[in-house]
Amino acid sequence: MNDIPRINRNAVERQKRIARETGRGAFDAELTQMGLTPRSEPFHVGPAPIPAPAAEILGVETDTEVFARRRHMFANDVPVQLASSYVPNDLAERADLTGDTGAGGLYSRLADIGHGPERFRERVTVRPANEDEVAFLRGELDQPVYEVIRTAFDGEGRPVEVNILIMPVHQWSLTYEWDAE
Repeated sequence: MNDIPRINRNAVERQKRIARETGRGAFDAELTQMGLTPRSEPFHVGPAPIPAPAAEILGVETDTEVFARRRHMFANDVPVQLASSYVPNDLAERADLTGDTGAGGLYSRLADIGHGPERFRERVTVRPANEDEVAFLRGELDQPVYEVIRTAFDGEGRPVEVNILIMPVHQWSLTYEWDAE
């Protein structure tokens, strides 16, 4: 059963317009626009072993310690997403990402040091949830989840963040829209 309406995540619109116009993070702005109350609870901020998909993108060995911000995300107090951001250590240190990232979140802090995201890439996979994901999302072991791996690149093409998002399929729809060129 879904205690909240299905959340429509428009990947292009959320980064291009919603977050920039509101000055808030995209998750917060997106849910507020739907009349839902967003909440994000960091459960790990600091060095952490980087998982294989993020390591490959950032060009480091799997399990290398990089700066990580891992969050539990809620809509009206219903758990809806796990988000794990991995940032190169040099950028995390310069942007001081250890505390509250303030208005605009991590991307605004990266922009403050000249490495704001200029381009994004997402890879979406559907897979069964693992035990830790099931525990937080209050689901079942065979529950399918979206695993979205979003990479943010700065103006020089450097990957400045890899964000691994885990979202229950029954709570989310994903929309991708672009202009034909």
